[in-house]
Amino acid sequence: MPTTDCNQIRFSFHPEFPIVVSADAPRMSSDGGLLLLRQADDRLGLSRWIAECVPDARDATRVEHDRLEQVRQRLYQIAMGYEDCNDADHLRDDPMFKVACDRSPESDGALSSQPTLSRLENAVTGKALRRLRERFEQAYVDGLPADTEQVVLDIDSTDDETHGHQQLS
Repeated sequence: MPTTDCNQIRFSFHPEFPIVVSADAPRMSSDGGLLLLRQADDRLGLSRWIAECVPDARDATRVEHDRLEQVRQRLYQIAMGYEDCNDADHLRDDPMFKVACDRSPESDGALSSQPTLSRLENAVTGKALRRLRERFEQAYVDGLPADTEQVVLDIDSTDDETHGHQQLS
């Protein structure tokens, strides 16, 4: 049964082919939100920022998964509820994840394995985190109205009040 244009959503982020989503297709995925996540990510540039901040000392001749693909895969897994890095071994061949990470769903090989993503996470240094935080801060400041005179950034993430009146709290 052919679909009409009102039953389709088109995405253009994939570098090799257009993505057309249809609600009547025989192959369905419960992770369809990945396409919207990827589109939002492209607009925000979050994956790109992180990939640019994480050092990559790997031998370029042996790299199968570039930093951007690795960052996308890991962020998207977390966002879709697959927070355990071990989930990568199950999801690395998932067609929806492959498309969201610029791979063909039917070919192009698998995404990163759990050990590869663990090495990515271990490559994140304090210096990389500082650069990323500075980029977030600058993006926030750049988005403020031009007449803003003062900005106070409270970036302390430890909003954990003590309970039971512990000593020195």
